[in-house]
Amino acid sequence: MNFLPKDDITLVLPFSAAEAKSRLEEATLPPGYKPEHGFENFFQFNGIIKKDTFTFSRRIRTAQNFLPVVTGEIECSNPGSLVFVHFRMFESTKLYLYLGTLICLTLLVLFVFVKPNIVYASICLMMLVLNYLTTLLSFHRQVKITQQVIEEILFSTRHRERLKE
Repeated sequence: MNFLPKDDITLVLPFSAAEAKSRLEEATLPPGYKPEHGFENFFQFNGIIKKDTFTFSRRIRTAQNFLPVVTGEIECSNPGSLVFVHFRMFESTKLYLYLGTLICLTLLVLFVFVKPNIVYASICLMMLVLNYLTTLLSFHRQVKITQQVIEEILFSTRHRERLKE
């Protein structure tokens, strides 16, 4: 079992890898670029789309501590294409999880072995579990939202019509 939450999906598309890349490029704002006034809402992601790979995160208006970094590969298949999508935690979120776990474990060891106190030890254990569950559930919630946006961009014609307006 992996301590860090992550998720992977494979999307089977009925069109070419070039079309999949094009759709992702249209929805992704490259780093260092600022959209023209009135076009801010057309970009769903911030990131980089290369020939066969991509790395991006969802564009947000308010802070989301558990937003995933999305990486992936686009491959040709017969008759369409495959998109392998990987959702991982940002480094700052990993640091939060590691630091919270380390603090709770240190206090748990202190209150179990060094200065025994069952009440404090129980509180530390509950905080450890609560911290991990909060991180896990919040990350998977953000993954689900991001996955829905990716699927809308790749499978929907509605998204492309909105870009043409």
